[in-house]
Amino acid sequence: MMRVARRQLVSRSIMPVTLVVVCAIVSIVAFTLWQAREDARARAEREGENIVQAIEADVSRNIELYDLSLQGLREALRWFDVQRYGHLRRCSRISLTRNPEKIFREIIIASH
Repeated sequence: MMRVARRQLVSRSIMPVTLVVVCAIVSIVAFTLWQAREDARARAEREGENIVQAIEADVSRNIELYDLSLQGLREALRWFDVQRYGHLRRCSRISLTRNPEKIFREIIIASH
């Protein structure tokens, strides 16, 4: 009889200890999962900011390239206009309103 009572006492004292150990393990796993989630969220936020910065730099660089190209085109057209109209202004024998074929012929001759 004494053995049975002792077994019951040991069995009853092991159950709460086991329950405490299981709760501790579950708590540790839950904390680890929560911490991993927070780390993943922070990393995703940093990577998102990096992507935004990279896209911003790329768009800014493209806009700057387009701007420089348009400025170069404007300067080239301005230079062409000065060359073309400057030549026509020096030719006193050309009338801009009377003979357009002659004007185009002079422009073609001047450009060669």
